[in-house]
Amino acid sequence: MTEPPTIDILLATYQGEPWLEQQLQSIQAQTHQNWRLLARDDGSADGTREILERFVQCEPERAVLFGSPTTTQGAKRNFGDLLEASTAPYTAFCDQDDFWLPNKLELTLSKIRAAERTRTAATPILAHTDLTVVDGLGRELAGSFWSYQAIDPNATSLRRLLVQNVVTGCTTMINEPLRNLSRPVPDAAIMHDWWCAIVAAATGDLVHVEAATVQYRQHGANALGAQAWGRRRVVEQAVRGIRTSALRERIISSQEQANALLHRLGANMRSEDKQYTQRYAGLPTQRWHNRKWTALREGYRKRSWIETAALLLWI
Repeated sequence: MTEPPTIDILLATYQGEPWLEQQLQSIQAQTHQNWRLLARDDGSADGTREILERFVQCEPERAVLFGSPTTTQGAKRNFGDLLEASTAPYTAFCDQDDFWLPNKLELTLSKIRAAERTRTAATPILAHTDLTVVDGLGRELAGSFWSYQAIDPNATSLRRLLVQNVVTGCTTMINEPLRNLSRPVPDAAIMHDWWCAIVAAATGDLVHVEAATVQYRQHGANALGAQAWGRRRVVEQAVRGIRTSALRERIISSQEQANALLHRLGANMRSEDKQYTQRYAGLPTQRWHNRKWTALREGYRKRSWIETAALLLWI
């Protein structure tokens, strides 16, 4: 590569042999070609690392492989290490089992640059896109992931993002100011994409591309898969969460993540956002009836009234 890469693509892998070749081919087929691939394998026992090594041999000037063959640390830390290694003006997250449409990088880069032109050069910005949902063989299950899961891509205020993430990591691109503020990804972060989203909401902005740029593959082994949204499924999840305490644990995790945001960026946050985040992070220290009153007063809510009711019950 004769010029520095515009985009660092961060590919975190683990046991991805069945799908990885196709994903790498879709990266090579991008209409925007000024990229560098930073890949880190998380101790896969299948042929994942060998596939990556062959790719590096084919693309020696724009592919780098990190990670020990025997070290496993999980997706969040895997992506966090790659984020530390990124140096390009823009950084895109990539999952091993998806398939990128050819204009994925081009569309997202155009969106984030357009947002930068209306703000200062130092403004942290995150851009994300819709996806199509496909099965293990690539057959379409849903044309829009956002519609499939009843996600509102405009629900990106810090107030909303603290309680529910609407950003899908494998579609996400961030600029250099956001990358610098987001790293290192703290232990209290729930996931790297959610963490970057709340950092962007607290210090900059989030924008989205209406088009789907990724085929989001559902194959039964996804770390986080997609299921069609509906009242019955939401009720079933709420009941399961109540029975297993999973919902309460998720809320506590989001409050710990909010506290990590305050420790990292409290001095850089808008006064109103900082105060709101402090109140959300401090809920566990309040008595039961005070927590409920604070939650009602602040207007915490998720994408549906059912989920919001469950949130208010367990907050």
